[in-house]
Amino acid sequence: MRANKLTYSSAIRLQTILELTIFGLILIAVNAFAASSDGVNKGEYGTPSILAKAIGCLVADKSVRLYGLDYLGLKVDDWAWARYTIGTIPGIEKTPRLVNVILYATDGNRGMLLFAYPNKHGSFDAVANGYRLEKRKVKWIPGANWVAGYGNGGYVDYIAISRYATRLEQKPRYRVHLVPGGSNCGSLH
Repeated sequence: MRANKLTYSSAIRLQTILELTIFGLILIAVNAFAASSDGVNKGEYGTPSILAKAIGCLVADKSVRLYGLDYLGLKVDDWAWARYTIGTIPGIEKTPRLVNVILYATDGNRGMLLFAYPNKHGSFDAVANGYRLEKRKVKWIPGANWVAGYGNGGYVDYIAISRYATRLEQKPRYRVHLVPGGSNCGSLH
C-alpha cells in the first residue's frame, strides 16, 4: 500500500512540474515573439513589412531613383540602411498615415527623407517632395545633427525636418533591399 501512495504522490509532483514547465515555455515563446516583432510584421532580415513595401514603391518611382538614390550614391538592387516612422512629423503639415522613410548613403553622412502614402490597393504611392539630408551641425538649428535642404519647403520646414532626422537616429535602423515594388505602387506628383 505504501508503494501506491509514493507512486500517486510522485505522479502528482511530475504532473505539476510538467504543467509549470509548459506554462514557462509558453511565456518564453510569447515574450520572444513580442520582443522580436514589437507589434510589426517582419519581412526579410528583420525589416518591418510596412517599411519593405514602402521602400519597394519608392524605388519603383522614377523621380525617387533620379533625385533620391542618385544623390545617395545608391542604385536599384543595392542594400541600404533605413529608419522610418508613420504619421505627422512635428512642425510640418499634418499627415497621419504617411510613412516617413530616411534612406542613408553608405558613408552615413548623407540621407534622403522620402514619403510613401498608403493607397487604396493596399500598397503605397511615392510622394514627390523628399528632402536631402547632410550630417553636420549648424548654429541656426541647436541640437540638430542633420541638416535638411533641397526639398519642398521653406526655412521652418527645414528646421523641423532637421530636428526630426536627428531624433530618428534614436530609433532602430533596418537593412533594406532597394528593389522596385509591384504594380499596385503609384506616384503622387
